[in-house]
Amino acid sequence: MINEFIELSQDGYGIYDQDDILIFCNSAFAELNYHPKEQLIGRSFEEIVRLNYSNGRGAKIDSKDVNAFLHYAHKMRRSRPFRIFEVDFMDGRWYLFSEQVNESRFLLVQMKEITKQKILQGGLENTLEKLSELALVDELTGCANRRGFVNSVENELKRNRHAGTYSTMALIDLDLFKKVNDEFGHQIGDAALQHVTKLATTQLRQYDIFGRVGGEEFAIFLRNTDQEIAFNIINRIREQIAATPLKINGHTVFLSISVGLVTEDSKASFEQLYTKSDFALYKAKALGRNQVQQY
Repeated sequence: MINEFIELSQDGYGIYDQDDILIFCNSAFAELNYHPKEQLIGRSFEEIVRLNYSNGRGAKIDSKDVNAFLHYAHKMRRSRPFRIFEVDFMDGRWYLFSEQVNESRFLLVQMKEITKQKILQGGLENTLEKLSELALVDELTGCANRRGFVNSVENELKRNRHAGTYSTMALIDLDLFKKVNDEFGHQIGDAALQHVTKLATTQLRQYDIFGRVGGEEFAIFLRNTDQEIAFNIINRIREQIAATPLKINGHTVFLSISVGLVTEDSKASFEQLYTKSDFALYKAKALGRNQVQQY
């Protein structure tokens, strides 16, 4: 009855003796190894692997070196009384393998297909990754949101502390943005935020960090950038925004920004940079807006 059950099972079962010669297998095991039972029984584990590999079948061998794969497999087989692991095959299928060794060193192998579960798992992992990315991105502008900006800057600050380099933060506020919303409506106000984002990011370097940290407030982090270079970069952004009005639905919307800028050594924390750049921003607005003030 047990033999009948094993023979009818969709899982593959095989038994190898002390010399790693296959002495028994069910039809599913033979099918999963691409040969009839009579062609497999009596062959060694190594012979079966090489036979499948030569035909472009069986376990996917990432190193493309079957000898290295066999060396590793021999090292692991019978290394523990019970072992369970996943194997992806060259045809795209996945299998859960279990190996059980008895006192006579005979090895029972079970092969169970888990391709559907792996596809589902991969889909879930991709979904989680996308959700994680979305949690760090501002939906309107596509740049980092406050959380994403803070996380990215704090990671950069850790690297800067090891390297002993400067850190620069610029805090940006759109001037009189409430007036834009009141005069043109929130839809054009949203377009203005997108417009500013596009203009600012085209002036930044690939490794600079840009984010929307409030309603009409943005922030820029420049790593390993001294005060003079940082001022030139940020002021160029200010000039371009002032010189490039938003033209939409027959309207021309003139925009400008006020910026607070601070450059500190590698010991500075995010809170210190933010507080000092915010102080400089307040100064820029108090002095008439549309300018960059350094702390």
